[in-house]
Amino acid sequence: MRSKFKPRDTYPAPLILPAEKKDIPRLVDIYVLAEAHDLILMADHISLSLVKEWLIDVLQEQFYAPELRLMKAVDRESGEIAALGFWWLRGWGLEEKSRYGMDTGFENRFRDGLDHEKERVHPFLFPPLLESSISQVSASDDGPGTPLQRHLSKSFRTFEKSWITKTRCLNLSLLMTDPKFQRRGMGTALLEWGHEMADRERVPCFLIASPVGHPLYKHVGWKEIGILEVDLKDWADYAGGGDLGWGLYRYYYMLRLPKDAKS
Repeated sequence: MRSKFKPRDTYPAPLILPAEKKDIPRLVDIYVLAEAHDLILMADHISLSLVKEWLIDVLQEQFYAPELRLMKAVDRESGEIAALGFWWLRGWGLEEKSRYGMDTGFENRFRDGLDHEKERVHPFLFPPLLESSISQVSASDDGPGTPLQRHLSKSFRTFEKSWITKTRCLNLSLLMTDPKFQRRGMGTALLEWGHEMADRERVPCFLIASPVGHPLYKHVGWKEIGILEVDLKDWADYAGGGDLGWGLYRYYYMLRLPKDAKS
């Protein structure tokens, strides 16, 4: 049995590959395992089974979107998918190449009259604020979802409009590692894949970091350009008196410039 004290640098570098549609169940499982103790989910009473349904919908719907680069890190020793990264090519004009960004089955459903005029769903920025045009649950600031979801979505959209909408860039919307593969360089390897592409194309990268992911991004050179503080006691049930241990949850708006960019 592998020792849990095995030094990190003795693990072989993971394989970084494009995800395949057959990988969706494993990718969703990784997200659920990594987010099991997320305070936003807990404060908002969001069921992980519901999150799982959302993410399956989103992946099935957006898997072939031309602007999406859905990458996986594969552990060389076990052959398992250990981590995932969602990179969006924003401002490249790729969104116009596919009205829906769905697979053929979904496109046919819409063409057959289910919702002929419906535009393809906008790329989501950060789960659990998942949006799907085939799901009754979304987090658009004027749609369904909890008050906390709508509050966060509105704040995220403000950041997006200020920094991303008119910029040719890479947008990392999700980076998750299965807890049993953490601290083996899986997330770092997925970041390096995006960094290399951004440097090659000379474009900036943007992301919204959770408290858990923030230290890694900062360590590899991302810079904070804003912070969203969420006082969880204002949103958690029966926590108005501040006596349930809820504190501030911080999202970090972050930027990485390409290597040859002028600072």
